[in-house]
Amino acid sequence: MTTYEELEDVPSHELHDRAFSLAEKRHDIAFFWRLFKAIPEAEEVSGNPGESTPDVLHISRWLADFLDARDLDDALRPFYVEYLVKHEK
Repeated sequence: MTTYEELEDVPSHELHDRAFSLAEKRHDIAFFWRLFKAIPEAEEVSGNPGESTPDVLHISRWLADFLDARDLDDALRPFYVEYLVKHEK
């Protein structure tokens, strides 16, 4: 089982790849839905507060960010770590 300590030094982009790969293998739609909902907060944490306001234009940006979340990997790091610790064996 994966631990928080094991993931401490793993780069954020690698955590992203591992979490996405695991969620895909598990057919875990809930993971992707929670990730999509976390994007506005990640934008805020990343210093893009204007990107976190919900409206039609921003929702399309959130979708783009969801499809390529790499620029938010550092902000989403705790999300990825939690998922991997819980589900990676």
